[in-house]
Amino acid sequence: MNGGWGAGSHGRHLGRKAAWKLFREFISPATFQELFAAPPPLRLVVEQQLGSLADRAIKLKLKTDDGQSIECVVLLPTGKPGHPTRRATACVSSQIGCAVGCPFCATGMMGWKGNLNADQIWEQVYWAGLLAAQSGRRLRNVVFMGMGEPLHNRQHVLAAIERLLDGRRGFGLAPRHITLSTVGVPRGMIELAQRFPGVRQAVSLHAAIPEMRRRLVPKAVGDLETLRETIAQINRLQDQATVWLEMVLLEGINDDDHHVDALIAFCAGLRVSVNLIPYNTLPGHELWQPTPQPRREAIANRLRSAGIRTTIRTSFGRDLQAACGQLSGLHAASSPPSASARPAHTLPWLP
Repeated sequence: MNGGWGAGSHGRHLGRKAAWKLFREFISPATFQELFAAPPPLRLVVEQQLGSLADRAIKLKLKTDDGQSIECVVLLPTGKPGHPTRRATACVSSQIGCAVGCPFCATGMMGWKGNLNADQIWEQVYWAGLLAAQSGRRLRNVVFMGMGEPLHNRQHVLAAIERLLDGRRGFGLAPRHITLSTVGVPRGMIELAQRFPGVRQAVSLHAAIPEMRRRLVPKAVGDLETLRETIAQINRLQDQATVWLEMVLLEGINDDDHHVDALIAFCAGLRVSVNLIPYNTLPGHELWQPTPQPRREAIANRLRSAGIRTTIRTSFGRDLQAACGQLSGLHAASSPPSASARPAHTLPWLP
């Protein structure tokens, strides 16, 4: 099946009013049926909505028309003290499983099961936007950080981005509010920057020492020098935009001074920022443990002292098995929810 604006896309021929109601106002399927005397062009089936009382994340488990399960996450942060926010972010999947095989990632341990088409990708954004609207929020950001390597499914991901950006019959998002995270697929990164220079790119680096990166990201394309050259080219194509380098910190694995030195050297001469990610544990995989917070802070301070903008990610949805590295399409059914996890319809901040 072709996706996006290609032949056969089930959202392609919506009129402008119908498209606006669905993609900009995020009306419900029932309301759409009432307004237009026809069902909306939606194919994914919502199997489960699980919400967190701890941090207002919602994990959606969705079933494709061929019976496969995927997951996406809606993030509804409250903002900083004194600066509340009404914005929301959708974290969407691009594949069923993933071929890269990162050993600390639930999706990577699944292996690759198939690609999602563009319709299945943008439809996740619709369901996330609907939940955001129901909680009094406005969907502002979309991050391709769910299941799969987006640039291994380049055709459909780029078509979905086109729909997200389209202001006439799409979601009308600003390019800077879309971020695509990749393990580093040079050809795909360059094509993305050429077609959509305003869309942000993030690279799941995890180690700047070649042997360790091969261990943590087994099937990444090319070597680290090729990746550096690609990021330099992205910097030229994107003018002032920064490429984010994502580092999942694993205790005793990639968090010593030797690894920090290598990361500082990798960043030299590039317009990059570093996002340090606390490892989110997986049931039955105790080999991997998160770097303790004091060490994470020390690494961040060392990078900042070297002139590298550095942040430490706040993970949402850990109690739902919905945080970075935890999505698999299986946990919602097979793992008992934590005390703070609830069916979304029972959450006090949803009607």
